[in-house]
Amino acid sequence: MYRLAKKLVIFLSISLMLSQNSMSLSDNGDGTWNVDYVSDSSIGGFQFDVDGATLTGASGGDSASNGFTVSTSSTTALGFSLTGASIPPTDSGVLVVLSLDGTPTGLSSIVVSSALGASLDFPSEYIYDGGSGVSGCTDSTACNFNPDATEDDGSCDYAEENFDCDGNCTAIVDCNGECGGSAVLDDCGLCDGPGATIECWDSSFVCDIQDCPEEENGPSYFIVDLEDTGESQLTIFSDSITSLAPGDEVGVFDLDAITNYNDCSDQIGELLVGSGVWDGSQLNLVSTGSVDLCAFGGPQLAGFVEGNDVVVKVYKADEGVEYDTELTWSAGTGVFGDVIQQISEITLVDPNACEDNDDALSAFGGCAGAVAALGCDFVFGGVPISESCPVTCDNCPDESVSGCTDDSACNYNADATEDDGSCDYAEENYDCDGNFIAAYVQVIHNSASPTVDIYIDGGLAVEAFEYRTATPVITLPTSFTVGIAPTGGDVIANFPFELAAGGSYVVVATGLLGDAATPFDLAATGTTFGASSADVVGLEVYHGST
Repeated sequence: MYRLAKKLVIFLSISLMLSQNSMSLSDNGDGTWNVDYVSDSSIGGFQFDVDGATLTGASGGDSASNGFTVSTSSTTALGFSLTGASIPPTDSGVLVVLSLDGTPTGLSSIVVSSALGASLDFPSEYIYDGGSGVSGCTDSTACNFNPDATEDDGSCDYAEENFDCDGNCTAIVDCNGECGGSAVLDDCGLCDGPGATIECWDSSFVCDIQDCPEEENGPSYFIVDLEDTGESQLTIFSDSITSLAPGDEVGVFDLDAITNYNDCSDQIGELLVGSGVWDGSQLNLVSTGSVDLCAFGGPQLAGFVEGNDVVVKVYKADEGVEYDTELTWSAGTGVFGDVIQQISEITLVDPNACEDNDDALSAFGGCAGAVAALGCDFVFGGVPISESCPVTCDNCPDESVSGCTDDSACNYNADATEDDGSCDYAEENYDCDGNFIAAYVQVIHNSASPTVDIYIDGGLAVEAFEYRTATPVITLPTSFTVGIAPTGGDVIANFPFELAAGGSYVVVATGLLGDAATPFDLAATGTTFGASSADVVGLEVYHGST
C-alpha cells in the first residue's frame, strides 16, 4: 500500500454540440453502400445486421481511419479495435463502406458501445427509404431536428429564449426567480428595490434610520424625536456640576407629558423632551413643550406639560449605564414653566440600587424607628416593612454581575450572574489561545473483509468503504472511537483512539472480520501529509499483509 501526499488532478472538459445519434445508408452506385452516422460520444465498438441484401465485405470509412478491424458474415458486420482505439464523436461521418449483393431495406440489431464498453444511445434499427426524400425538420439547432430528413417541411420547433429544449433555464436566474431576468438585490437587500431612501442628518441615505451615523457632538443615546411646537423651556446646567464627565449625555423628561401628536386622544406618559452632551462647561438645554388646542377645535402636540416636574437622567457611555438623578436647583422651582431655572449639582442614583424608603414610614421617623418599633415582618400600609426598608432589614438582593456565563466560552466569567451576550468562542478545532487541538487522520482499508461502513463516535462517516481504498485526510478530535460495520449493517467492532493534538496519522485496517488466525484490527501510525519542497511529492509506503 502506498500514499501520495500530493495529488495532481487534471480535468479536461470538452463540450461538443452534436446531433442525435443515428445510422443510415447511402448508395454509392457501384455496389457499395456507405454507413453514414452521427455520434455524440467516442465509439469503441459496433455491430449491426444488413436487411434485404447479402453482405460480401466491409472496409474504409472512419473505422479504417481509426485502426478498427471490421469482420462480416453474409448478414452481420462487427467493428472493434484490438489496440483499444476509438472513433471520435462527429455530427456527420461514414462509419464503414459495405459491399452488398442486392439492394438493402435497412439496418437492424444496431448495437454501439463506448470506449469503456458502455452502451451508447443509438436507434436499434434503420429503414432505407430507397433514396426518396424524407420530410422533417432539417435544422440541427431545432428541438425536433430529424437527422434522416432530406426536405424541410417547416415543422422545426425551437426552445424559448434562455431555455433549452427540456425547459431548463440556460441563463442566470434573477432574485425574482425569473430566468434571464434583470432584477437584482438593492443595497437594502430588497429584490428590484429602490435602494437606500432614508436621509440622515449629514444628507447621506441609509436603509434604516438606525444606520445613520452619529451626529457630530450630538447625543446618540437620548435622542429627542419631537416636532417643534413653538413652546419651550430653557434649563441651565451649571459648570459647577461635579458628577458629570465630558461625553456624558443628559436627558430631560416629563413623566406625565402629552405623547400624542396632531390629534385629541390625550395620551399621557413619560417623554424625552430635551437632551444634550456634557463637555465640562455650562450646558443650556431647550425642551419642547406641548400644545393643547382641542377646546378650540385644534389638535394636541406632544411635549412637556407646564407645571409638571423636570426629571433629568444621565447616560454614562463609558459605563453603558443610565442613571436617575437628584437635582440641586440654584434658580427656579424645578417645574416646567419656570421663567429661569438652573441646576447647580446632580447626584447620580443607580435605578437598581437598594435603598430604604423613609418617606413611607415617616410616622415612625423613618425606617430605623419603624424597624425598632415593629420589626421587619410587620405589614404597614399593606406593605411589609422589610420591602420598604431593605437596607435596615438586610433584605437587599445580591448585586448582579454582567458577563459571559457559558463555561465553554473563552471569556467565561465565573462571577457573572447575568449573561450579557459577550461570550467569545474558540474556532472549531482550536483552543482559546489559537492552538490546533485536533488531529489529521486518513483511514486505509487493507482488510480483505467485505466492503464496510465507518462510524466516528457513533455517526456514519464513510459509507461503502471498499478494500484497498483510502479516505481523504479528515480532521478529528484527539479522542474518538471508530466503529466498523458491514455495509448497511450494525457496528460489530469499536476501536478507541487517543492521538496527540496537532498530529497527523494513518489508520490502517488489517486482518479479517471474525477470523481468529488473522483478526481484524485498526492501527494508527504517525505520518506527515505533505512534501519537503514544492518540486517533489511525498511518498510513504505501508506494508499490509492479510
